[in-house]
Amino acid sequence: MSEIVLSVKDLVVAFDGANGNRKVVVDGVSFEVKQGEVLGILGESGSGKTMSTQSVLGLIDGEPGVMGGKIEFYPHAGPKIDLLASLQDFIKDDQKSNRAWQKHTYQQMKALWGSGMTAIFQNPKKSLDPLMRVGDQVKESIISRDLRLNQTIKSQEEYHAQVIEILKQVQLREPERVYLSFPHELSGGMCQRIMIAVAIAAQPKLLIADEPTTGLDATVRAEVLAILKQVIVDRGNAMLYISHDIREILYLTEHVIVMRHGKIIERAKTVDLINGVGERHPYTQTLLEASGLVDTGDASQSQTSSSQSQTDQSHEQIMHKQAPLILKAKNLQKTYQVSSHQTIALDHVDLEIRQGEVLALIGESGSGKTTLGKAILRLLSLDAGEVWFDGIDLLKLSGTTLREARKSFQMIFQNQQANLHPKMSVFEMLEESLLLHQPNLDIVQRKVQIKKLLDQVGLYQHENRYVASLSGGEQRRVGLARIFATKPKLVVADEPTSGLDAAIKLQTIDLLAQLKSEDLSYLLISHDLGLVKKIADRMIVMLRGRIIELLPMSELYTYAHHPYTQRLLAATELGSHEQTQKTGGSVEDTTHSKGCVYANTCPLAKEKGILTKCQTVRPELKSIGQHQIACWGRTQDEII
Repeated sequence: MSEIVLSVKDLVVAFDGANGNRKVVVDGVSFEVKQGEVLGILGESGSGKTMSTQSVLGLIDGEPGVMGGKIEFYPHAGPKIDLLASLQDFIKDDQKSNRAWQKHTYQQMKALWGSGMTAIFQNPKKSLDPLMRVGDQVKESIISRDLRLNQTIKSQEEYHAQVIEILKQVQLREPERVYLSFPHELSGGMCQRIMIAVAIAAQPKLLIADEPTTGLDATVRAEVLAILKQVIVDRGNAMLYISHDIREILYLTEHVIVMRHGKIIERAKTVDLINGVGERHPYTQTLLEASGLVDTGDASQSQTSSSQSQTDQSHEQIMHKQAPLILKAKNLQKTYQVSSHQTIALDHVDLEIRQGEVLALIGESGSGKTTLGKAILRLLSLDAGEVWFDGIDLLKLSGTTLREARKSFQMIFQNQQANLHPKMSVFEMLEESLLLHQPNLDIVQRKVQIKKLLDQVGLYQHENRYVASLSGGEQRRVGLARIFATKPKLVVADEPTSGLDAAIKLQTIDLLAQLKSEDLSYLLISHDLGLVKKIADRMIVMLRGRIIELLPMSELYTYAHHPYTQRLLAATELGSHEQTQKTGGSVEDTTHSKGCVYANTCPLAKEKGILTKCQTVRPELKSIGQHQIACWGRTQDEII
């Protein structure tokens, strides 16, 4: 039986507000983490999951902070340590001097940070020293460990070799180059791997990972999770993994606790969640549904449902092929010049969207999808190309004619909340949109229209509310109401669920589906394939400024795809570490090949012995039925 590494019992954390009211953010939380086990803490923002783990690390800031409970840690050697043993000495009349408590905690925890417990936080670049080479930061962790263990200090050459070995373990290519790099010279995914390297170099007994994949693309996220999983297998650490993404929790952990409003509402074995064993709390069920990972337990029913869904989607594709084109873009080109460096954002891109269609645009950060979305709406200039909207050449419009045309197309930006005025009520913001786009309406008609818009987005009796009093999901809904006040024909939604919790993401996608009509088309830009497949009719995959595949959603799991698309699918499903590796090397290789932009890391090109051709000759999109693919390695027989 595995030994306990961490035991938390009846933990209470509270903070005093400006008005003197006290809010309990962690209320009686208890859990255990055992050696070699990964315990997942799942919950939305504000559920108390981060405050619980910050309490373990002794990093709670604010008064009164930790107010009760017991935290017992079992170090590598010696007896267990009760981290809150002296807590009541600092509390008097239900008040606590947090400064004195922090000073006490620091003296107690500085012997445990590193070799006892260490953390990987959300933003790696904030955790890394910007003035220190990353290799030296990993080396610093190793030296600190050796000093604590009273080991002999090694030579610089020996430490250098150890760092290189650890960088290889976290799958960083060119470790010698990475060693000499500063954090700002590395991507977000590479910096997060450095943070994992710093953490495992200290050989901690407990590793705490708090939303370590936030802001990372799907494939990079999968790589980071695979590395963390391998760390547990190779080193036998105990890990506490905190996330709002149930897919990550199900992939990485053995046991799960679900938190909401500061309390634990459910405990379960991960395998039971995956297989649908036992009753689920309604909130947990919502998260499972949002992830698309619910197991109905009826294979035949599942297959029938899937088949029916594909039939329905095929019907939709036929309908859209017959529907008139609402937008046609041809040969779009855009290059960004920064000093002497050129970045190709759009590389001869063609795009068609039909009336009533939902076209998904998938790709990682830097693939050019946001640039494409802005370009077709005339929000940035193009180097070359044509954009036709509803039979009108948009690139020839300017001034009044362009403003008039823009009533028919709108964009949902990634940070929709930033577009809401903090000093205007919801009613005032919607009225402003109506005054601008429907000036013929009188005050009575505007009130009726505003009520109708709020009813459509599910914000009943919210017209007198201000931004500060709305949740993140409610703010998104207000943004959608403003957009649909213009009665657009085309909406470009750029990462509309970015930064939202799983349940709110699902609500937003469902709302977009409800608001869609036969006359309304969407270009849905996202890197979250799991959400996109719930609403899209067709999907385009972009990589480094090029469209490499276009297919109906009904063919997503049916036919062979471009190797990069396969990589995205594996990352979305969070398959095994081996599956991730088979789909190719790190996409952080940003070399812009004259041939296929994925050639340098494509496993199929090497497998078929066509690497030179893939690197030197550009593959054009070839049509096979409704499927289009730009890949020298895929034959018609493989795709059909």
